This record gives sequence, C-alpha cells and structure tokens, in this order.
Amino acid sequence: MAATKNIKRQTRFVRNTKPRTLPMVAATEYFMGALVFIDSSDGTASKVTATGANLFGGVLVDHTDAVASPGVDDRVLVDVGQVEEVTLTGAGPEDVGDPVYASDDNTLTLTPTSNTLVGRVHSFVTTDTVTVEFLD
Repeated sequence: MAATKNIKRQTRFVRNTKPRTLPMVAATEYFMGALVFIDSSDGTASKVTATGANLFGGVLVDHTDAVASPGVDDRVLVDVGQVEEVTLTGAGPEDVGDPVYASDDNTLTLTPTSNTLVGRVHSFVTTDTVTVEFLD
C-alpha cells in the first residue's frame, strides 16, 4: 500500500555511502521513510515504480511537502545502501541473498514481475520480517 504518512524505519547500519539528492516534482508530497524511484522519462523523484520502468532512487530522509509549500525545495534527500528491518510477506530463511522488489513506495515483495528492484534480503529475522540491504 502506498505511503500516506511518514514511515519510521529501523535502520540496522549504513555502509560507506553518501546520501544523494534527486530533483522533485512540483506539487508533490514525499513522505519520510518512503521509497523513491527515478522517473525514466525525466530523472525526477517519483513515488511510483511505473510497473518496473523506474529505477530505485533511495529511501527518503525527510518529509517534503511541495503541495503545502510550493517552491520551497527543489530536491529531495535520499539514503542509499542501508540495511533496514522490514516486513516482507512470505519471506523465510531460504530467501537470504534473494532480490527484493517494490510494487509502490511502501510495499516490498520477492516478485520481480512489473516491480522495481530495490535491494536484496540481507538476513532473516522472523517469519515475514527480514533485513534488506538497499541498492546504492
């Protein structure tokens, strides 16, 4: 289900990567902790996977509301390469190392069809809970 509010994520650790910024779309609200994708047509930060056509851009660091405050920011800050504990329905210990995909800005899946690659299963925590190492 797509993000409708800020998301508190449990980050386990971040490798030696640097946050990056992406150009944002005017009149768009971006929620902290949501996944962001790079629009394949113009390179802007997108909230949708476009059925797998958009590449993974990172995890949003801050809530940015260009709807309420148009023109305040023109870029969003994202983290990349971090390992976070997430819900991944159907995941088990046998999935460690497998690719992880997103179907929207808040839903992860092991299914590649029409979804965007965002990382890999780093470790198994418990049924339906794993750590994911996000792409950088």
